[in-house]
Amino acid sequence: MTRFLIAALAASAVFTAAPAFAQMASDDMKSDKMAMDSMSCQQMMDKGNTSMDSMSDGSKKTMMMKQMDMAKMSMSNGKEADCKMHMKKAMGM
Repeated sequence: MTRFLIAALAASAVFTAAPAFAQMASDDMKSDKMAMDSMSCQQMMDKGNTSMDSMSDGSKKTMMMKQMDMAKMSMSNGKEADCKMHMKKAMGM
């Protein structure tokens, strides 16, 4: 009986804590998105270069580099919004 009670209490604790963890994760994602929206494209590129140095997955790193190259091209053409769009894609990888 006590094992059942302990298992039931543990299960209820897990199920009540799961929505709180999910909410924290979505709040972190919102704050990251808001921070990226306020950054210039150059700042996003600097951050991308820093994070790319620590990446170990070669295919993701290649895709990130392609997006960063497109962002650089947009930046050189004076298209800040396009540059930021490509950098957001790069940072999402």
